[in-house]
Amino acid sequence: MLTAHAPAALLQPDAPCRACRGGQRRVRRGPATVSSATAFAPLPSTAAAEDLRIATAFERQFKPYGSQLERAFESWARTVRGNSEVLEVRHPTGVQQAVGYVQGLTAQAWHEVEAFSWASVLEEHAGEIQAELQAALTPGGNARVSKTGTNVWSPAARADAMAYGPQWRTLALQDRGKWDAANSPLFPRTVQLVRDISGVPSLECFFARQAPGSGIKPHSDYNNFIMTAHLGLVVPEGKCWMKVGDSTRQWRNGKLLIFDTSFVHETYNEADTDRHVLLIRFWHPEVTPLERTAIQFLTDCVDDSSDKGLLAASKAADKRLEKLMKPQSKGFGKR
Repeated sequence: MLTAHAPAALLQPDAPCRACRGGQRRVRRGPATVSSATAFAPLPSTAAAEDLRIATAFERQFKPYGSQLERAFESWARTVRGNSEVLEVRHPTGVQQAVGYVQGLTAQAWHEVEAFSWASVLEEHAGEIQAELQAALTPGGNARVSKTGTNVWSPAARADAMAYGPQWRTLALQDRGKWDAANSPLFPRTVQLVRDISGVPSLECFFARQAPGSGIKPHSDYNNFIMTAHLGLVVPEGKCWMKVGDSTRQWRNGKLLIFDTSFVHETYNEADTDRHVLLIRFWHPEVTPLERTAIQFLTDCVDDSSDKGLLAASKAADKRLEKLMKPQSKGFGKR
């Protein structure tokens, strides 16, 4: 994906999926020949061996679910077929640009906080999260965090630096669904609230600092199936704004902003002090839990397409599927 700490391997899929045609297709993968006769459209035989291996593993893992996962698989498969152009759509709330694209998801720039059950929990406990961050910002706290943590207040990744600028910094707690073993223990209450209490279906969670007189230039994160929430923690209110699509809003301490970063967006801090938020990237609510499992499986396979990697991805998917089958499963997507 597309911004610093974004789940880069969360595919680089794209554009609307098509109805699959079924039928038999023989795909040669190394010395073996694999038959593909499911709801998942087969890749062309000219696809890279790595991609054919991933497609075969996906079919083997999720064949029982058929068309329920058609759009999740197709979003990845289209890029394998060479269809990775940016999809640009003008919506009533702004321009959406996406490469990672799951068909049929509601597209709007801003989402109201009241629509998410977990949001009220985070706002209710915002003071506790703020206290942990402020303790880490003191000279002693900063020294402890810098000594014990990893990539503390790191700049944007190279590919994103042009839009984000050198003064935008992050301290990661969760990346691609995995909680950082070094940084998470430094903010135990924050992690507990996000992971265990609120039930946010998060993939990434990190503190983000925007320096005085700096901003993020207009850009898209190019992915429509992951959304973003900002919880204001140390905010010079009235002097920090974010524009998503055609509408601008201000950060407020203890309050959430929820938006879709596949819409073109930008920010600016007009104050003479830093602005800190807790930034959470989470699954679009219309991506089904089963689709989340499938996309995460593809992510894991892209990260490591060796036999060992595919086996590990399959075992992880089995655990997620088992969790889905349990009654009253809450907070799917937590790790």
